[in-house]
Amino acid sequence: MIGKEENKSPENKKEPKRNKKINKRLMLFILSAILLIILIVLGVNLILKNVEYKKYEKYEEKMNSYGFNKLYDNGSSKTSEKVSVSEAIKMAIGVCLNRYDISGIASEPTSNYNNAIWVLYAQDMALANASEVNEQTANKKVKYIDVIEYFTNAKKVLLKKELTNDESKTVKDIAKYNGIEQEAIIDMLSNDILQALNSNKLNGNKKVFKGKVNEIVVNYVEKYNLLATENEKMQLDSSKIPSNASEYAYISDKVAKEAYELEFKKDGLDNIKNPKTVYTELKNDWNQMVSKVEKYYKTLLNVNYNDITVEKLKNDLHHLTLISATDESLTEYVNYVKANNIIIEGEAKVQEPIIYYDGLRYRVRTKLDFKVVSSNTDRNLLYIDFVNGGSKYSKKDYSFYADVMMGSVYGESKTLYLKDSKWFEIIANKEDVGISL
Repeated sequence: MIGKEENKSPENKKEPKRNKKINKRLMLFILSAILLIILIVLGVNLILKNVEYKKYEKYEEKMNSYGFNKLYDNGSSKTSEKVSVSEAIKMAIGVCLNRYDISGIASEPTSNYNNAIWVLYAQDMALANASEVNEQTANKKVKYIDVIEYFTNAKKVLLKKELTNDESKTVKDIAKYNGIEQEAIIDMLSNDILQALNSNKLNGNKKVFKGKVNEIVVNYVEKYNLLATENEKMQLDSSKIPSNASEYAYISDKVAKEAYELEFKKDGLDNIKNPKTVYTELKNDWNQMVSKVEKYYKTLLNVNYNDITVEKLKNDLHHLTLISATDESLTEYVNYVKANNIIIEGEAKVQEPIIYYDGLRYRVRTKLDFKVVSSNTDRNLLYIDFVNGGSKYSKKDYSFYADVMMGSVYGESKTLYLKDSKWFEIIANKEDVGISL
């Protein structure tokens, strides 16, 4: 009885409570330690991820400058964002064709899902396997290796270029990929498209973030000259880069430094847009603008009294200007050319990419070169003079830049036409070019 009484002493009653407190403290310590380890791991991963992102952030500016950020569904080239299968397909096609819209060249899709027309075009052109790229997979996040393969397929099909097979260019994990994927990887490495790989491992089966796609796009575009027009290349000679290069999406090797550095005309107080901005906005309309300007001025600068006719002149100028040429003005000019034995020979070349918005209308900088071979007069030698009040020509040979004006019939119309202009409204050179009122 005495032992039982001892077990019921106050000290023994406190012992279980003390043990419970110790257990709770131990559990809190363990949980805190686990949480701390998780936070450390997450923090380290975040730091490593940010370090990786940092290598690719430099491509964001060029993506925006070249206008290819618009091919992403949200219009953002932010390095850390993920990319869907259909976005990657759209990017590969849009970059090769240098356009945002393929509705005029692609079949209309029967299903309505995100980027359907691009996916269908990729299937039709065998840029991607229809069993892998379709309505069901369009919005899934895309793997890095798949993006690489889309671009190399586009290189073969759309750019019609052979893949480079330099097997000395490789990555440590090359054995993880099948033969076709290995060819794509080697081609990208051989052409310096992939430049920021971590530890020389591709890790191609991971979901790709935009930074890696941006790197491919920028290096791919510059390598294969997809911004400059046919027969042109991006200027690489630093001595020929203009002081205002930041105003342009790219610098062409076919355009003189002086052409870039001439001032832009400003006819509006607000809404002035430099060539870089216009390039991204009017990429789909670019070719029609260039074509119309060059056709218009080549027509005006090549006149011969021996074979000029009203009908031919009218046909050549048809649909090029906001206000169509009248039969009366054409007849007057043709008769004037014949009466004064006028022969003019010349050339007009748009100085791409110098197309800007002056606040009221678009301006297309164009190099005009012409000579007066024959004429009995020094006045009103070109049709433009009969439309806009007349000019005097004091030389035989002319070479200058003109910032040709273009606009649309309706404010929101995408179809642009030339605006008939007086010489003083469009001549960009500061010095006297030999034409006066």
